[in-house]
Amino acid sequence: MSKKKINLAIIFPSINDWLGGLNYFINLITALKLIQKKNFNFKIFSSIENKKILKDLVPEKKVVYTNSLKKFSLNYIFRKVLEKIFKNDIYLEKIFMKYGINIISHDKPFKNIKSICWIPDLQHKILKKNFNEKEIVHRDKIFENYLKNGTKVITSSKVAKNHLIKSYKYLNIEKINVLNFVPLIRTSKIKKFSVIKKKYNLPLNYFFCPNQFWVHKNHKLIINAVNHIKNKKINFKIIFSGSRRDYRNHSHILSMMTKIKKNNLSNYFIFLDKITYEDVISIMYYSNAIINPSVFEGWSTTVEEGKLLKKIILLSKIDTHLEQMPKFANYFDIKDHKKLSQYLLKFSKNKKLYKLKSINRKKIYYRKKFAENYYKILKDTLFNG
Repeated sequence: MSKKKINLAIIFPSINDWLGGLNYFINLITALKLIQKKNFNFKIFSSIENKKILKDLVPEKKVVYTNSLKKFSLNYIFRKVLEKIFKNDIYLEKIFMKYGINIISHDKPFKNIKSICWIPDLQHKILKKNFNEKEIVHRDKIFENYLKNGTKVITSSKVAKNHLIKSYKYLNIEKINVLNFVPLIRTSKIKKFSVIKKKYNLPLNYFFCPNQFWVHKNHKLIINAVNHIKNKKINFKIIFSGSRRDYRNHSHILSMMTKIKKNNLSNYFIFLDKITYEDVISIMYYSNAIINPSVFEGWSTTVEEGKLLKKIILLSKIDTHLEQMPKFANYFDIKDHKKLSQYLLKFSKNKKLYKLKSINRKKIYYRKKFAENYYKILKDTLFNG
């Protein structure tokens, strides 16, 4: 196999409730098309179940569908049995070799193919109370394998890299690369406000928090902020969207609803559940501001989307958000609902929408930069790793 050419494999996973993970992989593989290098080629490997998603993202010739990636199929079970026996995913590795793959990214280490493993964050180390002991041990085992046997490791932020260094002993720091995630925003898909307003019964003035309904996303701070100013003249609503399922805390969404009802705040909130990405971006674009009160982030997609759309962002003052450095950020401490309530009153009285042409130029620049940085990591992994 020639080492002069980068033949990359990426496994496109089936992700049900982790929408951030799904968007990450969609953004990653669409960025591959921006790498215009003669020595670069890639293949996406996936279950046939993902065909509907992938057909709109990459050319069909770039995708390999295999039952070995379809959960609970006979091929999948056989592959997993072999992996347990040989301590290496030999079934999948042979498929990769058939296509001349010499590097795999964002998956586990392989014995005979160089690998780049992705560690999004170390929440299980920083917020241990959100995990049971079994899950903490499981994650540690996975990450230790990545750090020991992976050729390189990618984190999405410098903060996550520092967490790795502090959390795991005998770490080879040179293995770790930071690749800041840049989302794919199709400005042509942003709908007219009249359309999005009618579809979701939106008011003229609203704030948007599109975070998943997970405990560490800190939605209750927003509820407390609204409750603090409910006796003032409020001319806005808060829009929430995202999956209502938190597998670590099944009662979380119910406790949010109870808190809203108990304080007579129902008129100030709209819950949209899971909606299309185009609608998320459209609602985001027309909002007075975006809110992300999260207690912890590996790298906030919401913040990056807000940066590209040039939106005002009301943002918790955590290390990752500070690293992301959005131009129009307004920070508050993770327990300071009063500060957030001041921002809500301030920005409910005006909104600014930037022209889509200027947004598009900025988007293209940062997407190309993301692709270039990723290519450098791939090149360094294959030739120097």
